[in-house]
Amino acid sequence: MRRSPGVTFSAVLLLIGAVLLLWSGMQTTVALLSNSGAIQITPAARNSLTMSAALLLVLALWCGATAIGLSILAGWARRSMLAISLLLAVGSLSTAAMLAFYLRPGNPVSAAIAVGPIAQRGLVFFYAVFAALGGWWVYFFSTRRIKAQFEKRAAAS
Repeated sequence: MRRSPGVTFSAVLLLIGAVLLLWSGMQTTVALLSNSGAIQITPAARNSLTMSAALLLVLALWCGATAIGLSILAGWARRSMLAISLLLAVGSLSTAAMLAFYLRPGNPVSAAIAVGPIAQRGLVFFYAVFAALGGWWVYFFSTRRIKAQFEKRAAAS
């Protein structure tokens, strides 16, 4: 059975995301390794950045493998895509909500971060778009038609 355009488009978007995650993880790793002491990084911050870089690299590999699996209609890739979509939706929605409601004038955290109202609205919109994409993917990969595509591929092999 042929892949639907939605599955192909989702695989391409996921592969782009994987490349961006890989790039971010590599940039964090390079920044940690090339720090010549010009900037003092506390051990706690170094550990946090190391864990962030590792997480970004693992997520990049997971998303890349899932994108390839989607392109060949592997059953595990649909389930993996559902997990990625749910994480994307929940993480982005919670970040958008935090930015919209927590960073308010008068809040000490707002003063420390110094996010202006236009930048705040832009960030809320940015994360809301990703939350919507994650929610759409959860719906899309749960539909009977898409499930059938992956099941027919599994039955054919």
